[in-house]
Amino acid sequence: MLRFKGRFLCLMLTVFVLLTGCSHSESADLTMQFDKEGNYTGFSNISDLSKYKSVTALRDGCYVCKDNSYSGGRQSWTALLDNTALEQSGACRFIQFYEDDTLPSLIDIYYQNGEYHVFFSDRSNPADTGYVYTDRKVLSGIPSGLSSAVTCDVLTTNPDLTFEDLAPVLNGEDLSEETSASFCIVLIDDMMFGWTYGQAQ
Repeated sequence: MLRFKGRFLCLMLTVFVLLTGCSHSESADLTMQFDKEGNYTGFSNISDLSKYKSVTALRDGCYVCKDNSYSGGRQSWTALLDNTALEQSGACRFIQFYEDDTLPSLIDIYYQNGEYHVFFSDRSNPADTGYVYTDRKVLSGIPSGLSSAVTCDVLTTNPDLTFEDLAPVLNGEDLSEETSASFCIVLIDDMMFGWTYGQAQ
């Protein structure tokens, strides 16, 4: 009887190891890599985006939104921000899933040597070579037409950027030609946004 139990435990341990190996993440290890033309190739670590599911993305450590609502994975963004506070490199992948057959949208953000490097899966140049920002701002205010405040998580080249600078974007208006700073609105509240202004390369 003891011998049978020992064999059973060994069998269960083997199955567990095999299952763990099969669930290895495609996207957990982010690397800021480029092809010979200088275009970002980091999204290629997901072999088939059309089959990539939100449950897998959460397991892979992504910040996940579904149909413009937060789903999970905030700890990945928090971990990156913790690294920036220590001037250490880090990375976070944001992904937005949709109800229809539209492919998910991804944003990869890296922090290296005091700079944020941002890449988008659904854009052509200049996004292929990335957007670079030097500062992060958390800005709150009440956009026109809303009765409550929103909080924007923003990467920018301007450390003095204010919520008023973002207000035209949030109100669906064009920015003033006097706006010289480049910025990327990463999140509005907990929702992935990914709106960029300026080149910031």
